[in-house]
Amino acid sequence: MTVETIRDVLELTRQLHANLADTLGRASRDAQQERLRMLLDYLSLHERELSRVVALTEDDAQAAALDTWCTDYFLDSTNKRSTCGFQCA
Repeated sequence: MTVETIRDVLELTRQLHANLADTLGRASRDAQQERLRMLLDYLSLHERELSRVVALTEDDAQAAALDTWCTDYFLDSTNKRSTCGFQCA
């Protein structure tokens, strides 16, 4: 995913937490040990809540803030390379 705006960062973050919640939920269903299942269930619920909170943040934010280009924040001004893991357009 190409990250260009703050909206993209929030969407990527929301998707990450939702995918992690799904993966933890599947792992929990496959777990044989009760304590491990309980831990995975807890982590899955926590990640699902984080995904929900990020979505609410996106809903509550002003459009102008969400549409702010983030390449200025992610690119090193001297060599125009990404200073984080995101691929900037």
